[in-house]
This record gives sequence, structure tokens and C-alpha cells, in this order.
Amino acid sequence: MGNSQNCQVCASVESVLEQLGEGSSKFWITSLQSDRCYDVRKPQDFMGGRIIVEDSKGNSISIVNTTALSFLLGLCCWWEKTYPGMVMVVSGTLSGIYGSITPASLTLDPNTAHPRLILSEDRTSVRLGHKPQPLPDSPERFDPWLSVLGSEGFTSGRHYWEVEVGVKTEWNLGVVRESVERKGGIRQREETGFWIVALIPGKGYFASTCPSVTPFSPSGNPRKIGVFLDYEGGQVSFYKAVTMSHLHTFTHTFSDRIFPYFNLGRNIDGKNCGPLSICGIKGH
Repeated sequence: MGNSQNCQVCASVESVLEQLGEGSSKFWITSLQSDRCYDVRKPQDFMGGRIIVEDSKGNSISIVNTTALSFLLGLCCWWEKTYPGMVMVVSGTLSGIYGSITPASLTLDPNTAHPRLILSEDRTSVRLGHKPQPLPDSPERFDPWLSVLGSEGFTSGRHYWEVEVGVKTEWNLGVVRESVERKGGIRQREETGFWIVALIPGKGYFASTCPSVTPFSPSGNPRKIGVFLDYEGGQVSFYKAVTMSHLHTFTHTFSDRIFPYFNLGRNIDGKNCGPLSICGIKGH
């Protein structure tokens, strides 16, 4: 094997390609090593693991610990965008991981949208209107929360999607169980079926954990959030989509149908008027 480097902090696909240099547009994962047993679906179990990425000239980069899992998820999405329709071969114990992650093709469900929310024609983007629309107050519609669900729920599989939050100053998103309360003063926490991360003015970024929220500090303000749902594995993970840096992971044994969740947040000062938009993944 040729020159080898370590990439332990930033392991986005782009940064790995940059470090490998010329000729690295065609590369592959040559091996995975670990000092103990692990479950690649759970970052906390991946400590000690190492992915080795090698280019066509024999140059390689070793990516270790939890960074390796973020890189793997990022690699799956990057490959789909760059080489749509082509198969990526991953050797050894990771051979089944790529095929089992499904980039979700999401749209928004207008029947669940708060009356002030305005959906785009293709139902992939939502913004806040100036006044409520005259819509039926059906049981599935959120009110007073400025929320909407994805049109498709999940009862199995691994699914990944990305949401553009742009420069919004308030938002929260993630997944909820189908049976969540949608009227009145809802406590949006994991104990009530909300597995979400949020940005709130004055509070910053946090995950809605119990008994209290868990703050996190991403490097820079993420403009796009990646959501990874592993239904059977009981995991919802959030990533800064551009670099696939890990933000937070919830663990839970799911039994209900699980839906993508989007909340635009309030626009008290006029600075939070931007939309939330589902980002398409090329090739799907």
C-alpha cells in the first residue's frame, strides 16, 4: 500500500478526495478493522473501528472511531449523486450496509399542515403564510404548532433524507410516531413520540431529550440537516449534511408507524420567513 494518512476529525467525502489528490475520483474502501465487536448502526459501538479508503494509485486514508460511520453514510449519498445507477462495492463486513440504506423520496402531507403553512406545488417545501387558510380542523392537522408531516410513514428499513433550513433562525425537525397529539399545548419530547432536533433563538441548537433537552454545538450554522432513520435498529441520527458531521442520535424501540416531521418555528421579528425544503437525492 502507498502513502497513508489519518483523517480523524473531518471525514467528509470531499475532504477525503482532496487529501488523496489526483486520481482519487475512483476509490474504494479496502478494509475495515476493529479492536472489538461493534454494531455499525450505532456510533457509540464503533469506537476502535477503522475504515481504510484507497485510491487507484495506492494512496490511502485511515478514518477511525465515530467519524468512520459519518463518512460511511456520507459516502453512500455522495456516490448516489456522483454515479447514479452505478453500484458501489464495499468489502468485508460492510458489504450489506450500502444496499440497505434507502434515500427517502419525501413529500409533505397537506392534510396534516397547520392552516398558516403554505406548501409548494410539488409538496417538497413549506413556508409560513401571513394568516390562516380556511381549512377543515381535522384530527390529523397540527394546531397551534406550525408543523406538517411527511406523506409517507415507515414501519421498517433504513431511510435517509435531507432538509434545507437555510438561514432560518428557528425550526425543529426529525420524526414522530403516527399517534402523537396534534392539538393544544403539545410537549415535543421523545417521551411523547417526538424525536427531533431544533434551533430556538436564545437557546441555540438542542435535541428534545428527556427529562431535559440536550444542547449541541455544530461547527458553523448548518444550512442542511441529514436525518437517518433505522427502524429495526431503533435509531434516529442527525447530521450536518454537507460534512456528515454527527449532531445527535436518539435510540428507541419503535412499534408505531414513524413519519418525518417539520416545524417552521415562529416569525416574530421577521427574520424567520424562509422555508423548510426537502432536498432531492440525485438518481431517486
